Amino acid sequence: MSEEDLITVGRFYDYKLMELLLELKRDNVKVTEEVVKAAAGNRHDGYEVMKLLFEKRGEEITITEKVVTAAAGNLNNGYKIMELLFEKRGEEITITEKTITTAAGNTNSGKLIIMLLLEKKSEKVVITKKVVEAAAGNLRFGKEIIMLLLEKPGDDVIIPKEIVVIIAGKFDVKVVALLLEKQRERIVITEEVMKAAAGNNPYGRGIIKLFMEKRGGEVIITEEVVIAGVRNKMIGQKRVMLLMKHQQLLKTPLLS
Repeated sequence: MSEEDLITVGRFYDYKLMELLLELKRDNVKVTEEVVKAAAGNRHDGYEVMKLLFEKRGEEITITEKVVTAAAGNLNNGYKIMELLFEKRGEEITITEKTITTAAGNTNSGKLIIMLLLEKKSEKVVITKKVVEAAAGNLRFGKEIIMLLLEKPGDDVIIPKEIVVIIAGKFDVKVVALLLEKQRERIVITEEVMKAAAGNNPYGRGIIKLFMEKRGGEVIITEEVVIAGVRNKMIGQKRVMLLMKHQQLLKTPLLS
């Protein structure tokens, strides 16, 4: 029985076949990192396979970043497997950007996994560009995931402007409002942020209104911002005209 064969069993089959192999091929079966990773990513029966491996070969198992990340990306069993990993080897678990990014993009159990990571290893959960982009692509739970990350207790980290741009361009008013509330004066509403908001379909109109209400004195509307608004039909003519008036651009050739 080769490692490749055991990896296939770990990834695609249920625990009964793995149990039989461990019994019949006891001396010829080695539970490697790749085998554990495959089991952690098994969408069908991963939790039961992982539980079996801990019971039968626990001394051979090392919880690496690859294993944790595989669990983070497991659509159906990810949360239960991650819980099991923390229960059995919590001190060995290392949370990396790749792990958080993978969880943020998990369209089924990603929200629960992020909640678990925040509960167990909050200090290791950091908002990065890749994490925000992954959440933005998660149409099912992306909004809730990014709000969980923004609401992280005691986090005084300054959100980089590139992340502010992504949030303004990809998420809705509620997320942007939370960002402003948590970051306060640490956030600067730059031209790039306004362009992203103006081009946000379908939420740009509300985000532009929010920026005007909360940070109107520092909002700078350039021609490029107006162009982004014109191209986003969901902004509406009144909002585009408001942008132009705000910066005395009403006579711009754009509408001539």
